[in-house]
Amino acid sequence: MKFMSAYKYLDMICRDMNDIGVSGYIEDMEKNPQGAYTVIGWQEDYRNLKHYRWIRNQIAHEIDVEEEDLCTQGDIEWIEDFYNRIMDCTDPLACYASIKRENSRKQSYSNERDNENTKEHKSNHCLRWIILSVITVSAVVYWLFLRGV
Repeated sequence: MKFMSAYKYLDMICRDMNDIGVSGYIEDMEKNPQGAYTVIGWQEDYRNLKHYRWIRNQIAHEIDVEEEDLCTQGDIEWIEDFYNRIMDCTDPLACYASIKRENSRKQSYSNERDNENTKEHKSNHCLRWIILSVITVSAVVYWLFLRGV
């Protein structure tokens, strides 16, 4: 019964996160497929969660299926470890959210820098235009002055 007990704790914490449980966690991973490219171990965690959900369903719904027939101590340890990773915010979804926030911050900073550069470029362009206009007007006035003399 250790597997089911560990799974129930994992399901409970997932339910606190998404109101569904482990299935909801799996769905959230499926909704963010780019996580597989940005979070190390994403695919392995995804496969393990699906596998352990299947084991849980076999134990809960099939006749004459026992924990000992389907899982090992290593499976129980993985579930307990995953639970702890959720508690420490080092699970795949937490890592992915952190990476997205960091990328968003970097993009925001980059956009601010680009806006500052654009403003500086516009002000330099405006200043050049004013200087060119003053020189042109001065040249015209000087030319008119010379013609009048």
